[in-house]
Amino acid sequence: MNVVVPAHYQVLYSRLGPYDRAAFDRVVYRSREFTEQWAHEASIIPVSTWPLLRHRMNLDRFRRWPFAIASARHPDYCAWVLDQIRER
Repeated sequence: MNVVVPAHYQVLYSRLGPYDRAAFDRVVYRSREFTEQWAHEASIIPVSTWPLLRHRMNLDRFRRWPFAIASARHPDYCAWVLDQIRER
């Protein structure tokens, strides 16, 4: 049994108890109507909401995060990762 899961799984568990995570994944990921986003916490939001939150990702404060620094130092690797994601 896993004891650590992403935040968006914890919300349903806290309200419903044990539930079928595969069913949740089918609804959220296969429909392509939802996406993961740091809206308030790590959460699932409708894709239509994405433009409303996009401005948060353009803030300078994110450029100082370790991930942003690493991606600036290794742009070829980041491009490779994006290519892998796009192929799926």
